Amino acid sequence: MHNPAHIAVGTRFGRWTTIGTVVHGKHPTVPCRCDCGSVKKVQSGNLITGKSTNCGCIRKQVLLASVTTHGLSYTAEYKSWAQAKQRTTNPNNSDFALYGGRGISMCERWLNDVQSFYADMGRCPEGMSLDRIDVDGNYEPGNCRWATQLEQVHNRRPILSCRKGHPYEVGSYWVSALGKKSCKECARIRAQSYRPRRNELYRQKRNAAA
Repeated sequence: MHNPAHIAVGTRFGRWTTIGTVVHGKHPTVPCRCDCGSVKKVQSGNLITGKSTNCGCIRKQVLLASVTTHGLSYTAEYKSWAQAKQRTTNPNNSDFALYGGRGISMCERWLNDVQSFYADMGRCPEGMSLDRIDVDGNYEPGNCRWATQLEQVHNRRPILSCRKGHPYEVGSYWVSALGKKSCKECARIRAQSYRPRRNELYRQKRNAAA
């Protein structure tokens, strides 16, 4: 049993190692160095009773481990995985009807484990995003790849209508350089909804100028 008034230099208490002699007083203290490198004066009584075994670094490490799960949260890979999961599992997602609503799912290996997704897919090359080789297949190893936007455009299933349900017929849409279709009917409806507002603004300006 250690004497609080006499603790030898180099004695270990948990992660503490004494590096000086006891400083006497109402509550004797001993200069100690923690295994993490921090130096602090610790009450000798707390060392002997085991009340103090480290500088607090263990608690910090445990807390950090509890909030750091995989280290991928802000990466392009995590974003692709999370978006694919939402499209296939969340009925409130704006794209669910085109994915989960069509029976497309994410494999069990990936569903709740982004680390498995990362292990199978690797890092996302710059300028690429997640793409399914078989556009009617699931998100799973063997059917997914990192692809450029142009590669994905060429790999899309035929889109027969816009999001509003207007059919894509000859002359009913514009096509961008990347092959994206824009519905003329939707554009016409937007223009009609804006026209009254535009006329009102014009009237207000004219009255202000009068």
